[in-house]
Amino acid sequence: MTRAAETEAGALLAVLERNRRTFAWKTDGLDDGPAHGDRREHHEPGDLIANMALVEADWLAVTTAGEGYGPPWESVDVDAEPN
Repeated sequence: MTRAAETEAGALLAVLERNRRTFAWKTDGLDDGPAHGDRREHHEPGDLIANMALVEADWLAVTTAGEGYGPPWESVDVDAEPN
């Protein structure tokens, strides 16, 4: 691996770790119920984690590396199963 590739990989990993820490911070203390006065659709905590994992796969595999989504995402029909 070249020095430039090592630096780029390190930068990508740092951004990924920062995003994960931010997600953990923003969701810390959430329970299974909707927020007080929140009229939006309720989502389970696992839905948030799955959504974040899909965003990571899209950003890292599809957008950055030009690959497919890979398991388990390639088998999901998001039009039929949006959650």
